[in-house]
Amino acid sequence: MDLRELLEKYKSVSLDLIKEIKEEANAEELMEERQNLLNKIVEIDLSKEEKIKIGKEFDILNLEKQVKEVIEEEQRKVKEEIRKTIMKKQANRGYGANLNSINFFNTKV
Repeated sequence: MDLRELLEKYKSVSLDLIKEIKEEANAEELMEERQNLLNKIVEIDLSKEEKIKIGKEFDILNLEKQVKEVIEEEQRKVKEEIRKTIMKKQANRGYGANLNSINFFNTKV
């Protein structure tokens, strides 16, 4: 495969990855495929300038920015869910502790 074919495939996989992440699906296989394509692109014997020139034709930098933003947004969502879960657990523990102490007083009276 030449660089253009690899970049075209890379772009396609990256767009699929963005779609999968937004749908909260399992994107692990796409991430692996994308990394394999990157490894092949690095192995191609072309100068850095030629790779950059061809990469600009496919708007790869903008695509990388989109992938990064989608991943960061998903990370923020997950962190927020974790924070909410922790808060709920703390509230339940506090409520449970208060409930037990109230029952203790009721049994004495």
